[in-house]
Amino acid sequence: MSLSRRSRLTLPLIALAVIALTLPSIGQTKYRGRYFTENDGKSDPVLTINIEILGYSTADEILGIIKAYSDQGEAGFHAAFRALKKGSLRVTGGRGMNIEFHAARATPTDKGQRIELIAENARLELGAAQTPYSGLMFMVVILDVDAKGRGEAKIYEDATCRFVDGQLVLDEFKRAPKFITGLTQLKK
Repeated sequence: MSLSRRSRLTLPLIALAVIALTLPSIGQTKYRGRYFTENDGKSDPVLTINIEILGYSTADEILGIIKAYSDQGEAGFHAAFRALKKGSLRVTGGRGMNIEFHAARATPTDKGQRIELIAENARLELGAAQTPYSGLMFMVVILDVDAKGRGEAKIYEDATCRFVDGQLVLDEFKRAPKFITGLTQLKK
């Protein structure tokens, strides 16, 4: 096969791959809610929170980060964890903020579903005191939504997680949870 013929076959495949990677995921879900800040006069009293879920963690992905931890320690774990893109939490208003989720799972409940989203440890409010980084600390956001996609969310900062049934889940947290109210699933 000549080089020009090979490039004629390869270029369309590369173009299709780029298009597929830049299009939004068919399965993505978006939620919007409100967070009432501890208003100190320096920030907005109410922030709009947008949560986007791109997909859920698979057992193979979790096994991959466990293997990275056992082979390379914390640095390997964080590199493998950061490589997973499961969604984001965006704060509009104030100074804005974007937190990426690297693990996600959904479990059915009596009224709808419970969604756990896990990011690296962060603070929802800019300028909040940060606990010195020690080990594997996370921010966990838990959405409890009904069948219509309405509900509330809790944000756990300085949380630890554990592996259960091939998933990474909330174990303990050091700070009281913060609440997102009026959570509503946005139409696609």
